[in-house]
Formats: sequence, C-alpha cells, structure tokens
Amino acid sequence: DNIELVVPHDGVSILLIKSGVARIVRRKGPAKLGMEQILALRFPVAETPGIREVVGTGQPLVIPDVQGYPGYSSWRALVQRIARIRSALLAPIRMEGQTIGLIILRSATRGFFTPAHAERLQVLADQAAVAIRNAHLMEAITGHENDLQRLSIQLIDAQEAERKRISQKLHDEFGQALTAMSINLAAVEQALPPGTSPAIEEKLAEARSLADQLLAQARDLSLELRPVD
Repeated sequence: DNIELVVPHDGVSILLIKSGVARIVRRKGPAKLGMEQILALRFPVAETPGIREVVGTGQPLVIPDVQGYPGYSSWRALVQRIARIRSALLAPIRMEGQTIGLIILRSATRGFFTPAHAERLQVLADQAAVAIRNAHLMEAITGHENDLQRLSIQLIDAQEAERKRISQKLHDEFGQALTAMSINLAAVEQALPPGTSPAIEEKLAEARSLADQLLAQARDLSLELRPVD
C-alpha cells in the first residue's frame, strides 16, 4: 500500500529468492491467472532476464519497454499469462550484501518509470529488508526461547528422577540397613551376660539410639526428596 503512494504503478509483485529460485509471495493489481497459480510460479534467477541482472548488480533496474528488453522472447508467454506489462521497475531487497528478494512494479504504459522512481522504490526495498531481518531475528529469539524451555523441562525432569532415585535408595537400602542395625543392637543388649561392664551397656545404648536417630532422619529426608505428584 505504501508503494503506490511513493511510485505510481498498475501492479506490484514481491518476490523472495531461495536456492537461486525466485517466487512471488505477494502481489497486487490486475492478473490473468488466479492467485494460487501465481504463487505456484517459480523463476530461476539465472534464466530470468531482469531478475538475473538485478541480483547480479544489487541495483534497481528500469525497463522502459519489456518487449524490447534482451531476452524478452524467452519469457513473453509467461508475462502475457500474468498481466499486461509494457514497462517495469525492479528493486532488490538486500540483506548483508545479498539480494534475497525483489519488488517489481509494472505499468501498461511504455517508458512509464524513471530513475527517480527507481531511487524511491529502492528506499522502500531497503525498509522491507530491515523488516525481514527483524522478523528473522524474532524467529531466532523465539526459537532460542523454545529451546531453553525444552532444556528447562528436561533438567527439571532429570532432577525429579534423581530425587526419586535417592529417596528410594534412602528408604529401601539405607533405611533397611539402619533398621536391621537397631534390631541387632537391641538383641545384643538383651543378650549381654550378667555383670557386663556398665560402660559397654552404655556404648551399646548410645549406638542403638544413634541408629534410631539416623533412621528417623533418613525417613524424613526420603519424604522431602520424594517428587510431588
């Protein structure tokens, strides 16, 4: 819409280039083909006059008379199928020194476009390049955010799995061992012969008490480490 305010024309097409092939991503103006057919068209850069020159030079191109332009005969049928064109103006969309697309204006009047029109259209093409670059950056940022989110989820899952493993180990192995130790110490206390030194009885009682304390702590820690469903 802004293009029409800057450079008068009968129709406009915006093309993007990938792997040496240009395709129309947006257009406006009279056309003989349906939109689906137009969007399905592909233009090999090396084989398409006008597009080839703009990509090669990185500069806008005014074609006063498309019928007299070198190589027109090779794409006359295609041009006639798309719309009535007598003159054209092409401006490259450049990013980081490369042409990634074009803005092509067309007119039914021969010699309609001027070098001044080319300068104005190039300004708009440069603005389009900035918008595309910002969109790419936003996509990259969004992609990184998604990657970080996935990594965070994986890290949380790994932490929960490790907490569950430790909790299970405390409950099954360490807890059972302490329980057995406490039971064995109690049995030893009961089996002490009469006249056993009080110091030995005291040490056994301390050991059993310590085992009971460790068992209680192990159970508490196991509960704290257990993941919350």
